[in-house]
Amino acid sequence: MFACCAGDTNQEPGDLIETKTLPVLQEKGIQSTEREDASGSFTVLVPAKRHATLGLELDTSGAHGPTVAEVKRGAVDDFNQLNPLRTIQPHDMVLQMGDAKGTEAILAKMAAPLRAKSSLGMKVILKEMCPGAVISEVNPTGLLGKWNAKNPSDAIAVSDRLLAVNGLTELKESLAEDLINETELELTFLKY
Repeated sequence: MFACCAGDTNQEPGDLIETKTLPVLQEKGIQSTEREDASGSFTVLVPAKRHATLGLELDTSGAHGPTVAEVKRGAVDDFNQLNPLRTIQPHDMVLQMGDAKGTEAILAKMAAPLRAKSSLGMKVILKEMCPGAVISEVNPTGLLGKWNAKNPSDAIAVSDRLLAVNGLTELKESLAEDLINETELELTFLKY
């Protein structure tokens, strides 16, 4: 949860005008249909579990909370795209994040990873003249191994072939590096 404010040039510095709170944002987001005043404080719930970063560059010189300097790719940018009538923008001040208030507490909360980095837990062999990649190892503690445990009749095993990742059929040596920031993977296998 963020609580943000945007300054109003007609108000004394430090005064906040309360505006109504947005509806709770569900996993895919809810778009607010009412345009509110540009000034005042507002509260939003940014779904972050599918993101590695919030995507905020912050000015941390203020004591009440960090000020947004730039919104980059991440959870906040996705929220903004789903909610164009109430976006988090540069010059907004983050007053609270969860139960954290004040610049130091908010920054400490933001420093925690949004989601744990997980390994797919498989090794593959790429061959130049063969489509896809041959599975050479499946680690039972990786994401694929955990999926196998829940789906034993469809378990992916050594010698099965990975044909596509997120619709891409041209698999190359840099596949792991290319996928490191992906939050969802659609894997297409050929079982033997």
